[in-house]
Amino acid sequence: MAFRCISLLLSVLVLTCRIVTFIASPLWLDALEVTWNSTTNSSNSSSERATNVIDPYFAVLSQTILPTTLFGILFGALCLFRPIDKTYSDVEREHPKLNFLFVGMSMAVSSCIINFSLSGTRSAPYLIALFGNFIVPIQFITRFLIIGRKPTRRKLVCATVIVGAEFLCLLPTIFPSLESTSSHSEDRGARGIAGILWPMTYVLGLIPGTMTNAYMERSVKNVQAKAGSRGSAFDLTQINMAYYLFGFSLSFCVFTLGLFWLDLLPVYGTCDSSAIIFIERMRFNFACLFGQECSAWVVSLGWATLSANTAYLMVNAYLLRYSEGSNYMVLIMTLRSPILFIFWTMFDEYPFVWHPHTSLSTWLSIAALLIMVPMVYLYNTGQPEVSNERIYSRHVSLPDETDDQGPLLGSASIYPETVHVPRTPVSLNDNDWAFESRGSLS
Repeated sequence: MAFRCISLLLSVLVLTCRIVTFIASPLWLDALEVTWNSTTNSSNSSSERATNVIDPYFAVLSQTILPTTLFGILFGALCLFRPIDKTYSDVEREHPKLNFLFVGMSMAVSSCIINFSLSGTRSAPYLIALFGNFIVPIQFITRFLIIGRKPTRRKLVCATVIVGAEFLCLLPTIFPSLESTSSHSEDRGARGIAGILWPMTYVLGLIPGTMTNAYMERSVKNVQAKAGSRGSAFDLTQINMAYYLFGFSLSFCVFTLGLFWLDLLPVYGTCDSSAIIFIERMRFNFACLFGQECSAWVVSLGWATLSANTAYLMVNAYLLRYSEGSNYMVLIMTLRSPILFIFWTMFDEYPFVWHPHTSLSTWLSIAALLIMVPMVYLYNTGQPEVSNERIYSRHVSLPDETDDQGPLLGSASIYPETVHVPRTPVSLNDNDWAFESRGSLS
């Protein structure tokens, strides 16, 4: 029961962080555009309009620098004020550093691809809404290929219903004719073949992101079993979360820095292949974030976006550890769509004021939540997943059955129902630890 309570609390926190991010981020980006539009054209040259905007590459880069700094300070403080063998033990030293490189690279590639394709001048909102539903089946497939665990029939049915309910609340966005023209006055996107290629690029960007989720899950759940102080006692320790988050964020930041050239590519980038415009944009964006060239409202929105994203990275890592994993996490994220629809029927974006106005989207979103929330509960309380031993055994250190001198001490992968360590595992409930010893260890 305690395990599910922790999972529920982390689920609420993760969902809250993402909702705050998706509310503050468009307000942040639009606030600059409104500032430009509210001034006279004579005072703003075309070159200034080209450089004094929030760049999609900066939006990604800024969200890697802050968590890297904060998690680095946290891990450094732990090293200073705790025994080093508890903060940076054999578990951390033996963790494959290539894992950090791969996770950071895939996250950087995913974030850049998604951010460059999200612009309303490139991808129509209704296509992004439609293709965004693909993240659930993509996550289920990548997790099965990487970890080797597939959902039970009950979990698969629940996930299917959740995706269908999310599709229900997106119907007015996918089919604008269902609502008044004024409700979709800003629906746009590129024309011709580009109007299809950009949303497809967005879908491609989801793939490395789901791979990141699966590899993170495998890393934060990995357990080292070592002999304790007593002959029959064993210490089961997982990787220090501050160390893992710092390593992941640092790798994410480094690879993002290395992808700056995407913003200079013809057609794909937004700087018209001009290094001068790119440098000036970065200068303006950093200055704006620290309040030198933007209003307090714009600065507060920027920091709200970055803070919520940093909190999401930390809470999400714990959710992956204390819940079923990335499949459950991505289903929790689907609740974001109807909640955001309801929120924006309560407020106007600019000026940001309370202005309730209902539409078909409002009622469909409420109906979707009434379906999705019980389905998430049924999914989370269902029977444990099924393992594909051929894939699963590649990532789990199994016991050496030929060893007669006692259990071997090695790495293992932890999931709520069983613990694969060099002793015979027994069924677990609520993530309690229980083992059936092969023999006396005294």
